[in-house]
Amino acid sequence: MRVMFLPEVSQQFIELAEILYNKGYMNFLDTALEYSESLFRDIQINLPLKVHRKAPAWFDRIGKDTLF
Repeated sequence: MRVMFLPEVSQQFIELAEILYNKGYMNFLDTALEYSESLFRDIQINLPLKVHRKAPAWFDRIGKDTLF
């Protein structure tokens, strides 16, 4: 499996870094950007390696115009 991102998603990771910096969660913008980039890389590298499991049967009805 290969993980691909739309350009909008890449932009949202940059915006995440700006939010982390502006809200005071990170003291430096460079640190926030490094953190955001590490999340991005982690998703690209590790998500395909996760163990795949069959979803419970009740998930089959999602998207079939039925209410929960």
